[in-house]
Amino acid sequence: MRYYWKHLESVVALWGIEDIVVLTEYDAANFATEAKYLTDATPQPFSVAIGDFNNYKRSDIVVANSGTDNLDILLSLGNGSFGIKMIFLIGTDFYPQYVFTYDINKDNYSDIVKGTFRSY
Repeated sequence: MRYYWKHLESVVALWGIEDIVVLTEYDAANFATEAKYLTDATPQPFSVAIGDFNNYKRSDIVVANSGTDNLDILLSLGNGSFGIKMIFLIGTDFYPQYVFTYDINKDNYSDIVKGTFRSY
């Protein structure tokens, strides 16, 4: 979860149905909106993380697609929704399971760290 536009948002990976869901807070007990975003063709979105991947000072989303060889990044449009989806290949037979973001090298950009499962 992360604060975005003075509202708390939660991003959830829906494993097995190819979607992630962004929930925007309405009040302390309820969410106002639910927006679904389709991930890559036949993935199993396993985990998500939030970071600013294009340095526009907006919350973007990275998705670990278990069962594929890629990560999806959905870029914020700045109005509470997400538009452009970029797909990053991470290697043959590497299945991303976990992903998180942090400025590892202290250059003021979000870095992506992934944990994978390798099939032999």
